[in-house]
Amino acid sequence: MMNLGGSPGMDGVNAMKKSLLFFPCLVSAMLLVFMFGALRGPGEALAFQGEATPLPQGSGPADPEPPVETASPGRMPGIEVEYSRLPINPSAPIWTGPVAFTRSLAWGDYDLDGRLDLAVGNSGNNTIYHNEGASSLVEAKSLVCDASMADNTYEVAWGDYDGDNYLDLAVANFDSKSCVFRYDPGLDDFYLVWDTGESHNTRSVAWAGWNIDDTFYRFLALGNSGEPIVIYRIETGSFDQWWTAPEGNTTNALAWGDYNEDGRPDLAAGNFGEGSIVYRNDTSSLTPVYTTTEGEYTSAVAWGDMNGDGYLDLALANGRSYGEINLSRVYCNRGPAH
Repeated sequence: MMNLGGSPGMDGVNAMKKSLLFFPCLVSAMLLVFMFGALRGPGEALAFQGEATPLPQGSGPADPEPPVETASPGRMPGIEVEYSRLPINPSAPIWTGPVAFTRSLAWGDYDLDGRLDLAVGNSGNNTIYHNEGASSLVEAKSLVCDASMADNTYEVAWGDYDGDNYLDLAVANFDSKSCVFRYDPGLDDFYLVWDTGESHNTRSVAWAGWNIDDTFYRFLALGNSGEPIVIYRIETGSFDQWWTAPEGNTTNALAWGDYNEDGRPDLAAGNFGEGSIVYRNDTSSLTPVYTTTEGEYTSAVAWGDMNGDGYLDLALANGRSYGEINLSRVYCNRGPAH
């Protein structure tokens, strides 16, 4: 793979586009995003914050110093919701949650009242806050997958598991059971409808749905640490193990997106210390079609059409492990050939 430290130039970009399903088109360090080749002029830089110096040809950004995390005097860790025009005023949150070890947040209007509610994934019990309007979030439910032990939640995700148009909540737990809670609009309450049965080291969860033989099915993917990704097909309320990845990676993040425009969502898996993988959805199975060669410490993945060509590109948020700093990257989609 071509060195991403500097601009490959148009010839290099075109060569990569001809040979790869996805080709690297952007890397970022800290708050700077460096755009190369086909996206902007060679070596040009775009900064989200602060100033950026254009990169000379053939050179790359120096490894940045790691960010220093600080806490304001007298303020405890927790969740804060900001509501203001940019720039955000960090000293004036409209709502502050209780002290908790929170790893995941998800907005969703579970009761269809037109206001987004907040699911909070914690180490301990998970919490759903109902949006009362007027900048008020009120605890509606405290949830745990296994009543005999506290959850160690890495991710929560909203999805309609039973097709009643109300959002249900999936919870991915590390070293404990993962599960799904159904929202009952009649009772205005959540209750457990499924769990994995055994404890797994699950770090990510993602919902999807597509047609098989003209019947629409819902699916739930779980990404695990040191174990393969597992996808469950949901049929008449039952979760059946449908597909297991051939690899046993540490998958920190999952995201569904139809990269090849065939009407079926494909799966991106962001892995820790190994290549991240794109799996093509072949209706009745998933096939690995692209693996990044960098093997970085990926913590988040996201699909989006960055360059406006009508095809989903893939962003990987990479972090730091054992003193090594990784650049975040965007891989541009080659297009309809695949």
